[in-house]
Amino acid sequence: MEYSGDVGISSVHACFNTLNSLSGVGILAIPYALSSSGWISILFFLSNWSNNLVHRFTTPPTLPRTRPYGSQLPR
Repeated sequence: MEYSGDVGISSVHACFNTLNSLSGVGILAIPYALSSSGWISILFFLSNWSNNLVHRFTTPPTLPRTRPYGSQLPR
């Protein structure tokens, strides 16, 4: 087999592979970080998660301040 020297990878593929490898390293580092920090990290994670849930279910939904397209003010 001869090597032609022209691989032909696009910049989109190169960016995708770079982001894929960086996210993989981050995912693999999570168990080590949790084991290094001990119980405090688990308590922080649970308190942060429950705080987000409480905030999501107790805040009323925001309504749009604009009128729908085509609606007229009464005269």
